[in-house]
Amino acid sequence: MPLVIRPGKGGKPSVHFRTVVDAGWATYNKGSILIASATLVLQTASLRPVANSVDSEGLAMQEPIAWMIGGPQGSGVDTAANLFARACAFAGLHVFGKREYYSNIMGKHSYFQVRVHPERPVLASCAAVHLLASFDVETPMKHFRSVVPDGGIVFDPKLLSSTVDNPPNMERRYKQDLKAYLTARGRGLTLEDVLNDAADQGVRLFAVPYDDLF
Repeated sequence: MPLVIRPGKGGKPSVHFRTVVDAGWATYNKGSILIASATLVLQTASLRPVANSVDSEGLAMQEPIAWMIGGPQGSGVDTAANLFARACAFAGLHVFGKREYYSNIMGKHSYFQVRVHPERPVLASCAAVHLLASFDVETPMKHFRSVVPDGGIVFDPKLLSSTVDNPPNMERRYKQDLKAYLTARGRGLTLEDVLNDAADQGVRLFAVPYDDLF
């Protein structure tokens, strides 16, 4: 079931996106790594040009920001996403969350998208991602093409040398498709090559050495 959180009564939300991210920093150490590292991306995304549409009062509307986290089931994906969503909701933002997962207790790929908007309800998920946070190598390899230009990818640099064949649970057909995609662009088959391809599309990269943060 999607997670939909709306601000309580008391007027329009007025909290800056950076405040939202900072609010989630000290909540839980594993989730906080990814939440805190999102600060600059969310700050920039919140200032990006508004869409060419207006609301009933004639005011230009900005599209919701989509934040996604992924990793093996059992690694903290659900916990981190709920912490992020709650931090946004407590700060007065409208929140919509959707989780995708396998029928598997631990190990298979799982991801959770959270969309937020400061002024209007968010009622659906979307294909685009503004910030992709990852616990493993499979997440950026599977979702890097969904990240929009000027968006960002948070990753652990110790995984850069991992190849397309390394994720044990990534589907064989997807591995073949990804290899064909990278080869056609004259790239190698490592996570570093995947991220360089994303960077060439205007995506910003944020290396966070998780093991060195504690």
